[in-house]
Amino acid sequence: VGHQTQYENDIAHQLQETLKNIEALLIHANDCHQLGKNTLRDISLFKIYLHDHRDFKAISTEMTKILGQQTPLLFLQGDICRSNLLLEIEGFLGV
Repeated sequence: VGHQTQYENDIAHQLQETLKNIEALLIHANDCHQLGKNTLRDISLFKIYLHDHRDFKAISTEMTKILGQQTPLLFLQGDICRSNLLLEIEGFLGV
C-alpha cells in the first residue's frame, strides 16, 4: 500500500495490514528464491514493538489466534519508526 501509514490510531487494523505485508514478502521470497510455500506459521520468531504497553494483551491474543501457540512472540515497548504507527513487527524465517 506504499509508504503512507494506514489506519492511524487503529492498532487492530495496523496489525492486520502489517501481517498482510509480511505475507506478501513471504510470497515474493518464496517465488524469487524457490523457498517453497512458507507462510506466517513458518516464521520462527516474531518481534513485536508496541508504542503503548497497554496494547499488549489485545495484540498477544490476536497473534496467538492467527499463529497458534507454537510461534514465539517477543514483545518490546518503545518508540516506533513513525509517530502514527502503533506497532512494528519483525519476523525471522529460518531457511
